[in-house]
Amino acid sequence: MKNPFPLLLLLVAGMPALSQVKENLEVVNKSTVIKGSFEGAAYSKSDRLPFREIIVFDKRYDTSKTGYMPVSAKNYSRVEINQSWSSLLNSYFKKNLDSQSNKSLVIFIKSFWLQAGPPSQLVKSKVSKESGFAIGNPFSNERGTLMGSCSAALDMFVQTDSTLQALFKLDTCFLNMSRYKKNKLDDIFFLPFDSLARKLQSTLIPEVVAKRKKLSWTEVHNYYNNRFSLPILSNTQINKGVFHRFEDFRLNNPSSAQFSFKNGKLTDELYIVSGGQEQLITEYWGFFDGKDLYIQAGMSAFKAVRQNNTFEFYGSNQVSTYFSSTRTSIMQRPGDISFLSSGMVKTIFQVNMDTGKVY
Repeated sequence: MKNPFPLLLLLVAGMPALSQVKENLEVVNKSTVIKGSFEGAAYSKSDRLPFREIIVFDKRYDTSKTGYMPVSAKNYSRVEINQSWSSLLNSYFKKNLDSQSNKSLVIFIKSFWLQAGPPSQLVKSKVSKESGFAIGNPFSNERGTLMGSCSAALDMFVQTDSTLQALFKLDTCFLNMSRYKKNKLDDIFFLPFDSLARKLQSTLIPEVVAKRKKLSWTEVHNYYNNRFSLPILSNTQINKGVFHRFEDFRLNNPSSAQFSFKNGKLTDELYIVSGGQEQLITEYWGFFDGKDLYIQAGMSAFKAVRQNNTFEFYGSNQVSTYFSSTRTSIMQRPGDISFLSSGMVKTIFQVNMDTGKVY
C-alpha cells in the first residue's frame, strides 16, 4: 500500500472505546518547582533604549508560574522566577537603558508561557505522521534534543510624568532549537524581550506616542483587571453541559445539557442527546459532566483543573502515528509503507482565557 494515511484516519476515528485514564491530573497537582534566577543574563546587543527604567505589571490569569519543564516521564516542574518582573528586566537591559531619559517603558504582561516542544499555534494537524526510525517525539529536533518554546502577549506603554500612552503590542510565539533545561532557560525565556528591544529600535517612538491618547494609571489598570470579571471565574459552580464555543465557557453558559461521552485510547466521542437520539459532534470547546471539566484537544478531551484564574490539563493535541518504509514481509514491495503504531506525546497545557486556545 503506497499511501495508508487516509485509511489510518479511518482506523483512528473508529477505534473502540478502550478504557484508559487520560486525565492524569496528578501530573499537574504533583509538579515540583524550578526557580529561574537568570543571574548574569543580559541583552546581547549594545543598542540604547530611550527609557530611564522598565516597569512591569503581571496581568496574566495565572501569575504563579511561567510554564512547565518535563523532568522525566509524567514528572514536571513549574518554572517560576525568583524576583519581580521589573527587577528582572531592568537587570537584563541594564547597559541599554538611558538614565538621563524622562520616560519609562511600561509593560503589561497578558500571557507568558514556556513549554516543551513547538508552540501549539504551530500544530496544524490532529494526526502527525512520523517515520518509525525517527525519534518520533514532536518535542525533539532531528538530533533528539528536547526543544522549548515561549508564547507571550505583551502590551507596551510610554510613561511621561503621570500619564501613559500606548506604544505597541507583541503577541507571538518563539521556538528555541537548543536544549530546554534549567541551566538553559535564559535562551528561551528572554526571546520575547529581545524581540521587543528590536521592535523599539525600528519604531519612531516620538511620532507614535504623539498620536496616542494620554491615559491615567487607573484607566489602564481597570482595563486589564476587568478581563478577570468572567462568570466562569466568579461563579462557584460550573453549569453542566457542552460548551460548543469558548465564549460559552467564559459565560458559564453551556449550549447543550444532555450529552454522552465515550472515552477511547486515542480518540474520544461526544454525543448530543436529543429526543432519545445521539448525534456525534466533533467540534466543541469542552464540557462539564456535573463533576469534572473536560477540555478538547486534538481528537480527545482531557480532565482539567483550575489554576488561579485559568485551567490546566495533561494531554495532547495530536495523535502521533509511526510508519516504516522498510520491507518487513515478502508480501511487500520496495517503497511500501508499513503502519507500526499510534500514540500520544503528552504535556501540560494551560488555557489562554482571552482566546480559549491552549498553550
